[in-house]
Amino acid sequence: MYEIRDDLGHTLARVPSADDVDQALDDLCAMAHAQAAASGEGATDLWLRLVVIDTATSRQVAFRHYNPDPGEPYEPLTLQEGR
Repeated sequence: MYEIRDDLGHTLARVPSADDVDQALDDLCAMAHAQAAASGEGATDLWLRLVVIDTATSRQVAFRHYNPDPGEPYEPLTLQEGR
């Protein structure tokens, strides 16, 4: 089991396997992007800092920082990394 937490330690998602982590991270980033676009928040001030914790070991196994730009359409991070 893996937990995705924000920089305050709040659990935002739980996924059963490492294979599901990237999709869960993309889903959270897409939600943050939609919120930023809906509220008109400036992209320079809004950062989403996520850490992935392996609950079996309580160790951080991954992280992602994302800065949603409400002026651009959301593109999943997994697609951006493949460029």
